[in-house]
Amino acid sequence: MTKLYYADPLSAAYMAREFGVKMYIEGSNVELNSWNDFFVEYGGGTIDAFSDEFYVHPDSYHIFEPQVGDVFEDANHRILKKHKHTIAVIHPITIIQRNNRPFFWPESEEV
Repeated sequence: MTKLYYADPLSAAYMAREFGVKMYIEGSNVELNSWNDFFVEYGGGTIDAFSDEFYVHPDSYHIFEPQVGDVFEDANHRILKKHKHTIAVIHPITIIQRNNRPFFWPESEEV
């Protein structure tokens, strides 16, 4: 199984705000379901933005599936133009833009 996460708190907070990505901090009860949650938890000292990794909740994994209109970067760092139809992904891709907004791709780890 692959787990997705953000090591950068700003990328994590942005993805929560712009795309509704839900996250959690492993080993704690902290769930981050919105942009506001990041500020409440950070301000309260629950989050250590410099050492915590922000894991993507499995309910949000569908957000990382290709959608019509996405801009991709392939494994060779070539930019693939927006597509008009759903595509079958043959090789690894990274979504870099969705709905004309930056899309920050998470890191992953095998567990």
